[in-house]
Amino acid sequence: MATTYGYRLFKVELREGFGRSSVDFSKCKDEHYLDVASRLLQLLMSTQVGRPLLRNNLSIEDEIDPPEGEVETFSGQKAFQVISEKKIQWAIYGEVFAGLFSEYEVALGVPGRTEDRELGDHAPSKRFRFALILPEEGTAGVLVVEVIGRTCPVDLITRWLAYCSQQQALAEEIDEENDKEFRPARAKAARWWRPVAQAMMDNDRLLQIIKEGRFGSVELVKHEIQSDRTRQKVKFKLKAPAVDEGVVKEVTAAIKTWFNERLPSDTADVRKISSNKDGAKTLAAIFGADVANLDFDDGWVQVEDEAGRPTNISPSRMSEIFTYPLSVGKKVDDETFYYRARVTYGQLSIAAKIDVEWPELGKTV
Repeated sequence: MATTYGYRLFKVELREGFGRSSVDFSKCKDEHYLDVASRLLQLLMSTQVGRPLLRNNLSIEDEIDPPEGEVETFSGQKAFQVISEKKIQWAIYGEVFAGLFSEYEVALGVPGRTEDRELGDHAPSKRFRFALILPEEGTAGVLVVEVIGRTCPVDLITRWLAYCSQQQALAEEIDEENDKEFRPARAKAARWWRPVAQAMMDNDRLLQIIKEGRFGSVELVKHEIQSDRTRQKVKFKLKAPAVDEGVVKEVTAAIKTWFNERLPSDTADVRKISSNKDGAKTLAAIFGADVANLDFDDGWVQVEDEAGRPTNISPSRMSEIFTYPLSVGKKVDDETFYYRARVTYGQLSIAAKIDVEWPELGKTV
């Protein structure tokens, strides 16, 4: 099947450290977060490995670098690298590489032209475009990220920005402390910034998918913890190969509930947001008490998008159905990519409570 290309839109807010309150983008100490993000993206223009760990109770007594130990295996780890970033007015346009170590063993060359190459510690990666558009003052911006196949590296972008900010803040605290006379008192925790991205939900698109009835299978999974207690493996799985007419209403109602739980709300902190385990219980109950009593901890409904590509929907996977298709087999140019994303933003911005001016690519500051 040919590769599909599209994009997703996210409402982005800023937190100070692990705080839960939104921070005005213009009040990152004495500068705007767009300047902070631009500087951090430049620091990420080398290969980063894995999903970085954000530390609690960060202080100058912490080590910046992880302790030395055995040589780490990169197999199965994500690879990430910023390729470019360009600040235009209140936006940053950029590109990143994202891939997975050991996903492929060998890159086969063209016969008679290039040699085969063992990939080993190399991570075959794809190039993804993104744009971060923020208000000059305010707490809500928009992040658009390209989707290739089913891959969207939004979590890598936001996580590495937060991690890099945390590490830079700690380094600055250490430098400041070294410039002072010795004193036994512990320095205050470093201040750092954490972007939080939430998928922008599109009710019209959801209703279209439901109306067209592109439901496939329903799958329910029960996991068990491995002996080292760090990983899970599938204990057993139940799959209903199709959603028949008798349960369409119940499945539709479950999906609508998961959708509504993630819409913007002034009472978001006190609303109950379903987990994948909650979603599995809801789906299992549709198929009767015998199935519900099996205590599944994950489950999803499979649907097909316009390109016939299957997508799984569960409480934590809702954003996947809000991938807006662009092309099949070949990428569109940058102007088309950002223009289409900008049009979609215009359709969703009022419901998402976002108001930003989206500068055109190539427009001078």
